[in-house]
This record gives sequence, C-alpha cells and structure tokens, in this order.
Amino acid sequence: MSKPQPPFHDLEFANAVDFWAGTPSAPRSAFLMPVKASTEFLAFGELQHSRQVHFVARGRLKDHLPAFITRMAQSGAQVGLYIQAPVPASLLKRYASGPPIEGQESEDPPEQPVRGFAPAGTTPYTESRTGTLWPQGDASSRRVLLTPTHEPAAFFALGLLTSSGNVLFRLKGSVQEHLSEFVTRMVRDGARVELYAQPPEL
Repeated sequence: MSKPQPPFHDLEFANAVDFWAGTPSAPRSAFLMPVKASTEFLAFGELQHSRQVHFVARGRLKDHLPAFITRMAQSGAQVGLYIQAPVPASLLKRYASGPPIEGQESEDPPEQPVRGFAPAGTTPYTESRTGTLWPQGDASSRRVLLTPTHEPAAFFALGLLTSSGNVLFRLKGSVQEHLSEFVTRMVRDGARVELYAQPPEL
C-alpha cells in the first residue's frame, strides 16, 4: 500500500488554511527552497520529533513569501532556506518541478548539495536593511536575486539593475527575522524578486 501524501497548498488559494492542523504545537520546521520558476518558492512543513512532512506549499515570492514566513514564525516553526529541502527524494520529485497534476510526469530536481553558498564578488556587503539600497536607476530595472547560504537560517541577496548590469548591493540576513521584511521592501521598491539555488551568470 502506498504511503499517503501530505496535503498540498497552493498559496494563491490558501489564505485561511491551518497548515499545522491536528499537530502538537512544537517543535516544527518549515523548509523553503527554489523551484524552476524563479519567482516562486516551495515549502515543506515538518514535525521535528517524527521527521514527518505534514504539508507542502507553493506560492509566489512577491505575493506569498512574507505572509507565509510570518505565519510560520507565529506558529512556532523554525524557517530555513535550502537549495534542496531535506525531505524524502520522492517528495522532491513530486513537487519541485511544478504543482502536482495527476498522471503527469515530473522532472527530477537538479542534483545539488542540500546547503547553498554565497558567491564572492567585488561589490561590498551592506549591513543595513534600512535606508536606500537603490542609489541609481529606475525602478523598472531593479532585480533582486535571492539564494541560500551555507546555513539554512540565512539568505543571500544580490541587487542589480538590468538596464546596466551594475550590481548595487550584496546582503546577508536571517531567514526567520529578516527575509519577510526584506522581500516586502524590495517589492515596494519596484524590484523583481527571484529565488535561485545559486545565482545565474550575469
């Protein structure tokens, strides 16, 4: 008999859903990871004591990620960002390439290590997530590339202008404490926010 699949939530239609319904209050983890569509993310909710995936969710970075992280934090879940979430390969295969569609073949996720990295570069890091990060260029050319780092608790962000190719900032922050606010701010600044396992060549 096949093992039952965890419920899948399309965050476009899951505003009022209780992700952790029927589970003990702690401890919980939420694993975020990139998918093929760079403007979207995939999330797995796991009960730490049982190592069981309780739910799977997928949504758009600009529309759903800040609220999702906030809800996970309010429910006591630890949120981490991974190249590949540390869940069974069968779940990655089923959900990483696209929303599950009955009878449709899905592609394997790319073979990569679980933890990501922050690339080296000549643009200095900024320590501030306040104040202006966009000293030049019009808002329509702003682009932010998010990637995992060596630690799932942290994220790396690269801000650039598509009009000139200039990288304006590099920034690290806490997924739990800073990512929701950072994405909200970047969307407000008019930037296109994308999530990658590793930054694309510029």
